Amino acid sequence: EDARAQFGPLPEGRHNCLEHLENFLPGDVERLAELDVIAAVQPPHMTLDPGGPERDLGDERVKLMWPFRTMLDEGETIAFGTDSPVVDVNSMGVLYSAATRRDPQTRTPEGGWRPEQLISRAEAIRAYTAGSDAAAQRNGEAGVLAAGKLADMAVLDTDLLTCSDDEILDAHVTATWMGGRCVFEA
Repeated sequence: EDARAQFGPLPEGRHNCLEHLENFLPGDVERLAELDVIAAVQPPHMTLDPGGPERDLGDERVKLMWPFRTMLDEGETIAFGTDSPVVDVNSMGVLYSAATRRDPQTRTPEGGWRPEQLISRAEAIRAYTAGSDAAAQRNGEAGVLAAGKLADMAVLDTDLLTCSDDEILDAHVTATWMGGRCVFEA
């Protein structure tokens, strides 16, 4: 709101982005969606300090932490990332955390932390690809596989939409393509 008041609306295809969004106040998610502000989030942060958010903020405030389901339901654009070196740079840990709300190292808590905020694997992948494209101001030129796009992609040995939760963490890149050209092959 302050940026818009000071600098005016952004050009088409441009978005303001807030990094490391973790703890919200009531009404924040709706405001972000209304203002078209992208939420850049690092899912593995949810489980870095087991019990810490509850201890430090209490049950009422914790309900507003990492509200992925609420954000997507409100039409908010989410961009996922690793936040390396704070957490492992491996993207599979980000997807695992986002889709299970569990720690990629310990695989806890069982059922996920705040499971009412679970999102699907497809939604997690979309946040990591198309959401990150939007946060990087790429205007849809990456983040999706479609004619006329950059064709930057990683090919995995695992179907992340159908494998078990634990198999997400075991997935390996077999090839990497950039600009439609293979730059890595296992």
